[in-house]
Amino acid sequence: MRNFAVKLGWRVHLCSLLLLSTDPCFCLSADELEGRQRRISHRHDSSSSPHEALGTNSGSYLAGENYPDFSPVGALLSENGWMGTATLISPGCIVTAAHVVWDNAFSPEPNPADWEFVLGADFEATGAQKFTIASIHVHPGWLACMSNNDGDLKGFDIALLFLGSSVPSTTPATINASSQETIGEILYFAGVGGLGNGNDGVTDPDNSKLFGGANILDRINSNVSHGLTSSQYSGVTGGVLGFDFDSPSGDKNSLSGNVFYGRLGEGTSDATPIALEATSASGDSGGPAYSLISDSWRLIGVSSYGTTNSIYGDVGVYTRVANHSDWIYSYLEPWPTVPWSGSGAWRSSTWFGNFSVTSGNWIFHEKHGWLYSSGGGDDLSNLWLWSQDLGWTWTNQKIYPYLYSASNGNWLYFWNSYSRRGKRYFYDFSTDSLQLKE
Repeated sequence: MRNFAVKLGWRVHLCSLLLLSTDPCFCLSADELEGRQRRISHRHDSSSSPHEALGTNSGSYLAGENYPDFSPVGALLSENGWMGTATLISPGCIVTAAHVVWDNAFSPEPNPADWEFVLGADFEATGAQKFTIASIHVHPGWLACMSNNDGDLKGFDIALLFLGSSVPSTTPATINASSQETIGEILYFAGVGGLGNGNDGVTDPDNSKLFGGANILDRINSNVSHGLTSSQYSGVTGGVLGFDFDSPSGDKNSLSGNVFYGRLGEGTSDATPIALEATSASGDSGGPAYSLISDSWRLIGVSSYGTTNSIYGDVGVYTRVANHSDWIYSYLEPWPTVPWSGSGAWRSSTWFGNFSVTSGNWIFHEKHGWLYSSGGGDDLSNLWLWSQDLGWTWTNQKIYPYLYSASNGNWLYFWNSYSRRGKRYFYDFSTDSLQLKE
């Protein structure tokens, strides 16, 4: 697919467009970079139609067990003509690549007033939802690496932006906080960059629609040394994920064998492309990569850079989200230490999802809606929740999404991947059936 950083004539993150060799400092000239701007790119022997349907979860690509929900993915646009892709991870916060908003040490500090987040299948459409940006928080590891322009190679290319208002009726993505990704699994990703194919590169530089794609995860490096002194940066190590764009002819398997790209390390790759095979491209920088982990679609990566102009053989590299989950949660507020404290705050839990604290032991959950908790949620080993459609249910941090229904005396399983706000699916073990609660 694409690596959301730039549309034709828009900003290019110079060191994100490296044609990487074993020398991580190798960089292209400005003229060469102009020719290597990245766009979303799919197989040349396939139409773009399924990729558009995937990006909008339409037709046979509905969000659920087989495909992630791309409705939280939108365009991040600047008044100065810069653009990228971002993903809603709580009703009032989006995650993107750091280089989209602040690409190097010579760039001015980003001004939130210059940016807006746009949700919808086409960010130029009349009905697209637009949200102002209240504040921008670039990862400290990226800032520390700015002088060397290698924060993307080291896996620090990530930033959080708070919106001026919460996004209604859109379920935020759930980040992968700690689970290990699996080499060989299928990743799904999306973005709003230009459109192209593996043979020809860019064919539609002015695309404004959300497209999706897939690939096989070829490389994981969860321990990228930042190589900085403690005076420069003493925080966590970085992490990167990578995949290559295989050709139907089987002759462009870039990650086969012990080939090094950036900080991806050793590994191998299958030369056979999958049906929705794609790579990231310009305008896609900051976009998400999803993987199905523990029956839940998790945002595992943020699009950072690629090695070519999105033709066959391109290697797409994503910042590994799990490396920075603690930093992300420090902004989103984890489970309250005092029972449902901080009325009005949105919180993000690795096991319970996103929810807003109100008052009187009431919370509003992204998928369950209004819930009442006896004890105020202070005991995660004994959490009783009341909802209008289920009555009293019991669960805890270790067994959720299993819930015990006190009113019916049976166990339920919350089918997270199928559920949306106002439409929840539960597997009822007493009747051996899937139930819809609206």
